Amino acid sequence: MKRFQKGFTLIELLAVIAIIGILAALILVSLSNARKQARDTQRKSTARAIAQAEESYYNNNNIYVGLSGLTAGTSPYLNMPVNNCKASPGSSDINLPWSKCIDVTATTYRVKVYLESDPNKGFECTEGGNCKDI
Repeated sequence: MKRFQKGFTLIELLAVIAIIGILAALILVSLSNARKQARDTQRKSTARAIAQAEESYYNNNNIYVGLSGLTAGTSPYLNMPVNNCKASPGSSDINLPWSKCIDVTATTYRVKVYLESDPNKGFECTEGGNCKDI
């Protein structure tokens, strides 16, 4: 008389768990990259919005508004000269890859953001509403 056992062997269960673990790791990496790209898109959108606001004010007043309501140094990400805004991954100072720098005079402005997905790339808007990848 044969006796059949119900259930799975330990090897079968371990194989299924390993496959599920590998698939979960792949999904998490993909999701992490998608989130970074979404945040970069938001940063670009914010830079464009600042440029549009500057252009709109300039069209009405023939001067760029800049950040006259803020004093220099009140925010580490605003009113910081763009030349000092550099991507430095792993740094604990304000020069993060996703930092936002705005440099405004009465006749020019420049908004620069560094991207989280690639710290060596950035996005910049200048007077005239010209926005481009850098």
